[in-house]
Amino acid sequence: MIANSTAGNKTAIRRRIRLEIDSMTPAFALAASRTIQESVLALPQYRSATAVGCYLSTATEPRTDRILIESWKTGKRVAVPAWDSTAGTYFLTWLQSHTSLATGPSGILQPSVVSAVTPGDIDMITVPGLAFDGHGNRLGHGKGHYDRMLSDTGWLGVYKLGLAFDFQVVDAVPAIKTDVRMDAVLTERRIVRSVDA
Repeated sequence: MIANSTAGNKTAIRRRIRLEIDSMTPAFALAASRTIQESVLALPQYRSATAVGCYLSTATEPRTDRILIESWKTGKRVAVPAWDSTAGTYFLTWLQSHTSLATGPSGILQPSVVSAVTPGDIDMITVPGLAFDGHGNRLGHGKGHYDRMLSDTGWLGVYKLGLAFDFQVVDAVPAIKTDVRMDAVLTERRIVRSVDA
């Protein structure tokens, strides 16, 4: 009964947030993404990092292009998610400015040539999601890809930063034991640090 209730709550949140995403204008998404990225670049966790994990954004997510460019420009190593079709899960692979990209599952771009990255090589990682709350709980699209990728104990000391538009921060995201929490969530209006971090 509890599991069914949790699933129902997640479905309701996903439905509501997707409606909000669908109503976004390109101008809003671009301006908000610019503000979000500027805030990421100013964070002490980013500035002190020598290697960062960063998702390659889709049209419905805060953009990450400037984070990538600034990271390469300042000598930081960059790793991005890539799909492992054999294991049926995502892993991180290094991305250089000249790396060619290919289309992975769901139309998400990833490097055409991959080289696995161990969690200990990364200082911080940006994570997309459909919704987040003040406890660092994250709601994805329901496939658990990021939770599986970040569940390795090697990720425990890595700063996990959710990136979202402000309407994606909700009062509470139903969470279970296997869900990976963020240390903070950054939007175009604020940074929400996890009360449990």
